[in-house]
Amino acid sequence: MEVFRVPEKTTARYSVTLKDENKTPIPLSDLTTVTLTIYDLDGFAQSIINSRNAQSIRNVNGGTVGATDGSVVVLLSMADTSMIDSTLDAERHKLLIEFTYNGGTKAGRHECVLLIIGAAKVS
Repeated sequence: MEVFRVPEKTTARYSVTLKDENKTPIPLSDLTTVTLTIYDLDGFAQSIINSRNAQSIRNVNGGTVGATDGSVVVLLSMADTSMIDSTLDAERHKLLIEFTYNGGTKAGRHECVLLIIGAAKVS
């Protein structure tokens, strides 16, 4: 699984191309839904980060979907890259993009580990 390293409490830009079962990029007009969930992988509760729980990113909430090329860009805020346990040097969060297409009859997902790198004295 891909690992995307991000310093704690910084903004970041994450991008991916959404593809169908034939590995063909899915244009915006064919995408029914595109959602983002970010949750803690290291904690027992797998806490949701910054209320990003199946939140639409289909050209809203910091998400941009390309018109024809299947590209998705997610702008991560400082709250998205905050650590839950400040005693750790790093913390793993899961970035999960789920999408439906073909009128909602087909679905896919993209997962990435956000490795949040802690920094001393971050306020």
